[in-house]
Amino acid sequence: MNNLSISIADMKALSIKSGSHYFDKETVKYWGSKVHTDPNKYGLFISSEENFDGTKRLYSIKFFNANNPNKIETLSFQKHETLAEARIFVSNLTKAFNSLDCYREKTVLENIESITVEQEEPLVLTVTSYDGDYFRCNTENYDRFICG
Repeated sequence: MNNLSISIADMKALSIKSGSHYFDKETVKYWGSKVHTDPNKYGLFISSEENFDGTKRLYSIKFFNANNPNKIETLSFQKHETLAEARIFVSNLTKAFNSLDCYREKTVLENIESITVEQEEPLVLTVTSYDGDYFRCNTENYDRFICG
């Protein structure tokens, strides 16, 4: 299964079936978690959680791989004040990925295994394929990609 047509319900079911506690009732209750979008074709989705004192809901960007559903990568935990702001971040990152014209980067995206945080400020993501090839993306300047 790939991320191209997976729903929130499918993502949760696959994750729970794999033994992950990410979407179990206790974890969801503890964090006050809500999932707002299906994973897109790159596995990016938006969730929100209550802040640590329960006074505010903040939005996070996460990565889900249907082929490895027991591991969900958090790319920006509670960094977005609104759902609209989080949607803009995902949209900009998706547009950047869609516009890549380097064969190597396109191949990584077609065989994407993980997206992880390389650096927090500015947020730099490492996108890795199943064969270990990767590239990095500085999210403050979406058109700057560095092949690994």
